[in-house]
Amino acid sequence: MGVRDILSRQRDTVIPELARWVEGGSWLTMRAAIMGIVEPDLLGEPDIPTAAFHLHRKVLIRIYTAKERQSEAFGALRATLGSTLAPVIAALPGIGFEYLRQLATLDDPDIRWIVRENLRESGLQKRYPETVRHIRAQIG
Repeated sequence: MGVRDILSRQRDTVIPELARWVEGGSWLTMRAAIMGIVEPDLLGEPDIPTAAFHLHRKVLIRIYTAKERQSEAFGALRATLGSTLAPVIAALPGIGFEYLRQLATLDDPDIRWIVRENLRESGLQKRYPETVRHIRAQIG
């Protein structure tokens, strides 16, 4: 049974636990948390998109403040974040795109790569072409 399965059955206890995984966990633990919460069928349920957004923010804060970014585990998390933020933004476009704009201003190569990769996701490009173009121009 994966995170997604448990989350669909016990949301009230699992979401706080995933937040603990992100706050104090390893790169791979954070990766598991965000991968489990961005399943398309879950993002259609109440409160899940907001929880997914907050988990992604916490992970990205951890990345932004991290000194150690050379490990394989970090690379795996970074690669995962290259696609998991887009479905969350699609579910919450107002705060999602505002957050991407904020991330795009950071002088951090990993964060900027994550933003660029998520802007390549076809769902965002098709539904919000002008917004995607604007944020891409902001990154340069």
